[in-house]
Amino acid sequence: MAPRIVLITGCSSGIGLSAAVALAKHPDFKVYATMRNTGKKGDLEKAAGGGCLDKTLFIRKLDVKDDKTFKPVLDEIINSNGKLDVLINNAGLGMLTISEAAPVEGVRHILETNVIGLFQLTQAVIPIMKKQKAGHIVNVTSIAGFLGTPYSTIYCASKFAVEGMTESLAAELMSDNIRFSLIEPGPVKTNFRENIQEASGTGLDNPDVDEDTKKRFVAVLTKLREIYAPVTQTADEIGGVIVKAVTDEKPCLRYQTSEDAIKRAKFKLADPSGNSFLSMYREALE
Repeated sequence: MAPRIVLITGCSSGIGLSAAVALAKHPDFKVYATMRNTGKKGDLEKAAGGGCLDKTLFIRKLDVKDDKTFKPVLDEIINSNGKLDVLINNAGLGMLTISEAAPVEGVRHILETNVIGLFQLTQAVIPIMKKQKAGHIVNVTSIAGFLGTPYSTIYCASKFAVEGMTESLAAELMSDNIRFSLIEPGPVKTNFRENIQEASGTGLDNPDVDEDTKKRFVAVLTKLREIYAPVTQTADEIGGVIVKAVTDEKPCLRYQTSEDAIKRAKFKLADPSGNSFLSMYREALE
């Protein structure tokens, strides 16, 4: 049986790297692992090893903010394999900032990467999958896609957008046999946190932000890290959930990646008023 062909974005580190390697080592898959800067491919090459590299795993340049980089990769995939079975939209950026201090350019950068770029690549892939009358598109979001978090306003907005987009597309393209899945991790041990300020600063150095707000920002983030530390997962664990999603005979629309994430999803939706959600943070952060 011919291998299933997978395209993954954001594979230089973290979840994308882990998922790419796990799928490349699986007997049923051939993986095109992409990243914005192929100068950062060293960790992926090391993790893949000689048994996979340029055999079942191919590293290519693709920047979700630059649609001109899509065509060369998609053309190679179709010319070499005649199909694309799975798209995994993993590339993304985070932003931790005092909301009134969030720079507009930083906000645009997050939304252009996490929402617009993801949508444009999905748009480019849909006609391929429609022609095949089959396909699976997996969007990596977060519990921040259904649960707002203090000082992650723009990141949450971007992930909420992808959740809504995915629900809509899943219904729209069901008749074309194109399936959609959301991967919803909680906190993950990756370089994401180290790189989270790529788009902007926190606002702590902004003279227009009052000192009480700055102190609250630091206190809240410290407390949230303490709360989430016991349930933080590894990138390999999330990669395993992605493998499950793409190997399930009837893939789910949503995959929370831990019992804690499942619990938080149930908690959020159990009270339509939203009062329980606000109380959760009030009690946790007082």
